[in-house]
Amino acid sequence: MKIFKLSLLLIVLCCLTTIAKGQNNYKVSFFIHEYEYDSIFIEGFCGSKNLRMDSIKVSKDGGFHWIAKDYPMGMYMVKSKKGDLFSFVLEQSKDFSIEIYDSGEFFVKNSPENDAYFLYQKENHS
Repeated sequence: MKIFKLSLLLIVLCCLTTIAKGQNNYKVSFFIHEYEYDSIFIEGFCGSKNLRMDSIKVSKDGGFHWIAKDYPMGMYMVKSKKGDLFSFVLEQSKDFSIEIYDSGEFFVKNSPENDAYFLYQKENHS
């Protein structure tokens, strides 16, 4: 019985450690050229549902700056009032920017995982 309790305790501690590691703080800037609205929305994916997580107003420099506290790693969507704009990844990079042009061109700074994701999207949706 002691071994069972110890095993159960270890499993619970491992799960809590994994959950704690999944909670991260991020600083993300989005620059969306030719965008006509003054705000964007961030949605997270939860199974087959999208959950609105946050809204961001445009700043003086024309960007949308998001401080994401205690957000789990994963895939997120940037939306406008009219619909989806693009998706991105929160993972290892904690402070990065994504610049999007109406032509489909993009520039990612300080986030190799998002750079790879956008290249993949570009190659597979052309």
